[in-house]
Amino acid sequence: VGSGEIDVVLTGDSAFCSIQIVDRGAGIPPSYLAELGKKAISFKGAGSRGLSLTHAFKIIESWGGKIEIESTVGVGTSVEIHLQKYLSERG
Repeated sequence: VGSGEIDVVLTGDSAFCSIQIVDRGAGIPPSYLAELGKKAISFKGAGSRGLSLTHAFKIIESWGGKIEIESTVGVGTSVEIHLQKYLSERG
């Protein structure tokens, strides 16, 4: 499934910087997409807990950011992480 290629795109504006990671893999079934980040889900079988994405959502949101995931089965997945820019008040 897929070519094994991953694209990474960095963008930003005055308030946010964004990291987009796109793969051309198996994709994520629509029934799972709405649950990502809300509870531990794993596609790797009974031995995996699927906690990493849940933790990532919590950490990014605690920093005032967000994660967006779009996916099509058989086509691939796009994960976009938006982080607020931080400007130091140091002179």
